[in-house]
Amino acid sequence: MTDTLARHWKTLQLLPRSPKFITSEGVQQRLEEEGFGVALRTVERDLVWLKTLFAISDGNKKYGKQWAWDAHAPPILAPLLSHGEALTLLMAQQHLSGVLPASTLGHLQGYFDLAAQCLDPTTMMAQRQPRPELHWRNKVRVLPSSQALLAPTVDATALATVQEALLQGEQCEICYHKRTEQAVANCNNKGDTYPIHPLGLVQRGALLYLVCTIKDYPDVKLLALHRVSHAAPLKSRAMTPVGFDLDTYIASGALGWRSDSQTIVLKTLFAAVAGEHLRETPLSDDQTITVNETGELQVQATVQWTPQLEWWLLGFGAGVTVLAPPPLRDAIALKVRDAAARYA
Repeated sequence: MTDTLARHWKTLQLLPRSPKFITSEGVQQRLEEEGFGVALRTVERDLVWLKTLFAISDGNKKYGKQWAWDAHAPPILAPLLSHGEALTLLMAQQHLSGVLPASTLGHLQGYFDLAAQCLDPTTMMAQRQPRPELHWRNKVRVLPSSQALLAPTVDATALATVQEALLQGEQCEICYHKRTEQAVANCNNKGDTYPIHPLGLVQRGALLYLVCTIKDYPDVKLLALHRVSHAAPLKSRAMTPVGFDLDTYIASGALGWRSDSQTIVLKTLFAAVAGEHLRETPLSDDQTITVNETGELQVQATVQWTPQLEWWLLGFGAGVTVLAPPPLRDAIALKVRDAAARYA
């Protein structure tokens, strides 16, 4: 009985959430890897029985009978969520809702629903529990540090296919729409269909990007996943360019956040109100702040000269003056003059 219960529990853990699926053979193989020697017929009987108890879907697909948790099935947790854990999940939902695409966030919806149920006033009153947690959600907010942008819609099935191909190191075929076309959901253009070799996923703000190579070309490309309208798995190995490293690729400037190892000693003059936050959130470990006779803050720190640094400095407008190094000062001054000319 103990072995059977352990096998059933592990089987439930092996099932992905729809739209992903796993075959009966896949479950058997994973169980054997976990030390459960079990026949395929037994695995199938287990799955049929478990389907009567839990929100599990089955279907006959191209590669055999497949199984998955329903897309909105509540997760099974042992032990159950504590009030603190439920609060943390709901706060994470509030923060991530403005950052992640809805399809990505949807994979966690079951946990969010369970957390909301845990803190539901009716449930807590029925259990005669103290209810200070009921009001916590109305007292805490998480705000973005920059202008909030609405995330574009990413096709959930396409995203799941790409993620699985990346995980398994396999190719997949996608239909990709160029930026100049209409939104994919309303696009009359059929897009371009071709096989890709997935190399990585990068979340930047509200956008999710796929790093890959296309067909047999060695050039690494960056594709916005919200422009992928369809994806299908290919049972062939993905090829990784020799020496490819995701962090090195990002540092090369592919996403506009170049880090070319140019370290500078940044010297700036901040208006007191604009720079006061740097006392608590410094630019670097060696940052120093000196207050001059007019009350302005002279801030010095060793940093990387990147486009991100320039955008951050420009965001303060007249609240900051770059003193050094001279090339950065000149670059910022040129952008400020160009901006002023637009308002002339």
